[in-house]
Amino acid sequence: MLVDDGLVECEKIGSTNWYWSFPSKQAQGMSVHANSLTESVECERAAIAETKTRLESASTVRPESDDRSAKLQQLSAIRSEISEFERQVETLKENDPAEIEKMESNITLCRDASNRWTDNLLQVRTWMVKKKGMSTKEAKDTLKQMGVPTELDYVK
Repeated sequence: MLVDDGLVECEKIGSTNWYWSFPSKQAQGMSVHANSLTESVECERAAIAETKTRLESASTVRPESDDRSAKLQQLSAIRSEISEFERQVETLKENDPAEIEKMESNITLCRDASNRWTDNLLQVRTWMVKKKGMSTKEAKDTLKQMGVPTELDYVK
């Protein structure tokens, strides 16, 4: 467990395993980790300072005025109107002929796949009867234990 935790080193020499540990290794690892954390804190402080200066410069370039606040309200109204139109497009998409055609082709694909699996399961049951010498009832019971319904039917 000490090897897994990185507190003890292990080396296979010949047919034996040699274990050793240097006390300074853990101290060096901790100091490297502390240095990296200190550097990341300094980088984040620099980023915060830069963001504050950009915010101050942007607020001097864009002073608050009645015209600006009116335009910001108009912008938010237009954005909400756009989102409402996008919701309407999504609801109307259900009746789009291209979407309906795509859905019908997906239905056909799924139906064919389900019929193919039904055919495969019937072939497995036939194989169990012919090649493994099971009775039809045993084959059905075996498939039923695996979660396959006893009466399979093709999807039309």
